[in-house]
Order: sequence, then structure tokens, then C-alpha cells
Amino acid sequence: MLFTELPIAFPWYPKIEQQNRYNENVEPVCDYKLISPRDAMLPFQFYKPIAALVPTLWEIFDVNSNVQVVNISNSIPDLVMRRLESKEYYYYDGRQLVGPGNNPISLPPGYFYSRLVFPNGEMYFSEMFHVPTDGAFNIADDDYIGFIRLEWWNDGDLRPIFYNHIEPGQTKPVFRNVAYLDTFITASEPEIVEDGTRDGEDELIPTFQKAIIPYRITLATSDFLKKALMVMQLHEHVLITTKFGVRSGEVRKLTVQSALEASGGLSIVDILFQQDVAMVKKNCSDNMNSDCPVFTPTLNEITTSGSNYILSGTAPADSSVRFYSLVSPGETPTNAVGVNYTAAQFATGISVAQSTFAAGGYIVARVFSFGCEFGFSNVRQKPI
Repeated sequence: MLFTELPIAFPWYPKIEQQNRYNENVEPVCDYKLISPRDAMLPFQFYKPIAALVPTLWEIFDVNSNVQVVNISNSIPDLVMRRLESKEYYYYDGRQLVGPGNNPISLPPGYFYSRLVFPNGEMYFSEMFHVPTDGAFNIADDDYIGFIRLEWWNDGDLRPIFYNHIEPGQTKPVFRNVAYLDTFITASEPEIVEDGTRDGEDELIPTFQKAIIPYRITLATSDFLKKALMVMQLHEHVLITTKFGVRSGEVRKLTVQSALEASGGLSIVDILFQQDVAMVKKNCSDNMNSDCPVFTPTLNEITTSGSNYILSGTAPADSSVRFYSLVSPGETPTNAVGVNYTAAQFATGISVAQSTFAAGGYIVARVFSFGCEFGFSNVRQKPI
């Protein structure tokens, strides 16, 4: 194969000259800012010929000077290796990296790349990444930063990308693509989709209608990230977190479109997704289902105790009960006793002064809870 790197957000190469910045159409263009936290790198994955050798050196270099910034060989145990289909896969989940003395690293603003060295002389180089001047962040804070965070993964392998490694108690695979985008989400044009039958005058009689509100993320990006975003459409999970964690959720019906700019050195990429179907209408109303239990409250009996009534009955657990006085059984209850009682009190008997119901000859109970209305009980006549 001519291009052996995986179509992921943070690719690695067997030669440093394969980095995007060395492409002839990219050199005249400003370096692409693949945003990264200062104490970690983006998750990555690459494969190589089988050699059964553990890397002995892991470093981060400054792009401009090629001088080592930090030796992170103490983080080599955080790399995972799997032998798959006659290849060695190496991957890293984006956790915090440590340098000498196992102290967490803290990269300054700038452009960097990383290198892994194997005992047999093989070396693998990361794509260039950028720690921003404004908005630099640590990996622990990446849900509350000034960038859009894209994360995508698959439930199973998406050959040649390996996802089938899930730690016990986790729901996401160890390797997941992550990209931070310095852009924002805009709403595209809402649309109405409808279907139906035609009458004799060829007029559509809708039997199904729904309103769709699509959204768009637009960015100028490098060729390697464009490839990863295109492949993102094939994945089963795409999670978007907006700037500063204001919104976060998986999206569906995602498409990616691109157009070349700057002689192919950059591309304008549009990520389009449909997060919500705002309304759905069929040929008849389709009412939403209630989460409230079906329950008919009952006012079982009214007894007297001195100058009080003892009111008892049945109501759903954790509901509230309020009583109303009626002049006649058929009138609309309007005169509420201004106290709410619990269902447990109602079951054992609630003591209410007879004078409270002096205006009417009948009593009814209303039962409700937060978000649920169970209605009125049967009407009972006051004791003579």
C-alpha cells in the first residue's frame, strides 16, 4: 500500500517526512493546528510489522527546532499492543502522560510531534499537534474547554481500525478518535418531509409529516483530518460536546462534505447532522405516552370524631391529596381545603375540622403528584 497510516484523527507514520507539513501543496500554507491538551496527546493507533519488541524510548519534540521537549518513556506502559492479522497494533487512549520522575507533563504553547523508538531501530512519528496559546487545557478538563470536542468510535472493529478492546466495567473501547475543533455549530435550513396519497387533481394529501432541524459544523482542515472525518460517517457512535460543555450528546444521520482549497493544502469540511426530529404528524394525532401509573383514587369513608371528620381512602404511593367541598354531587369542585396530605395519611385517615366543609353537603378528594394528575375520587356525602 502507498498510504499505510490509519484514517484516524491523530495518525502516526514510519517516516517523519510523511507528516502532512511535508506535502508539497501544504508547505506554502500555514501549519494546521491539530489541537491537543498540554498534559496528554490525542488518542492514536498505528500498526507495524511483527517484531515482538517493546518501545524503549518515547519523546516529544518541538517542531521548529527538532529539540526534545520532554522524555515520556515512563508512559510506555500506557501503550497497548495487540497482534492482529499478522500485524502489531499499538494504541493509546489519551490519558495523562508523565515525564522524568513520573511527574505529569505540561507542554508550553507551540507545535510538537512525538516519536517512538524500538530496540531494532524502527521509529514511528506522530502527526504534528498544537498546544494553543489561548485556551490551553489539561486532559481532565476537556469537557469544559473553549473548543468543540468530537469523539467517535465503533462497537466492533472497523477494519483496519481496531476497536474491540473494552475494559471491564466500561462501555466505550480503549481507543476512540478525539478531535478538538476551533469552530462552532450552526443550524442549517429546517425542512418538512411529507408523504401521502394523491387525489383526483394530483394534489398531495399528507398522511405523514415531520419537521427536521439539521445542524452544521464548518472548518478548514488538513487532508489527514478530512480523511478521518469522512470515515467518521461509518462509525456507530459520534459524540459532540460544544464549547465549555454547554451541550453534549451523540448525533445521528451524519454526513461530511468537503471542498479543496489552497491547491489542496487545506479543505473546507462541512459536518452535517440531524440531532432531533422536532415534530412528527401522521394522518391522525399520535399523542405522547404518559409515564404516570393508571390509578383511580377512592374516598372510602368519612367518619366523625368529635368536631372533626376522619377522611380515608386510597391513592398512589408518594402522591398528594387535597379535599374539596361540594353543594351537590354533580357540581364542579372549586372550594379546596388549602392543605396537601400524603397518600400514607390518606390511607390511615386524615382528621379535618367539620367546619371546613360547612358550605357543602358533599366531599371529594383530588390526587396528584409531580407531573401526574390522577383526578378526583368518588363523591361522598357528609355524615348526617
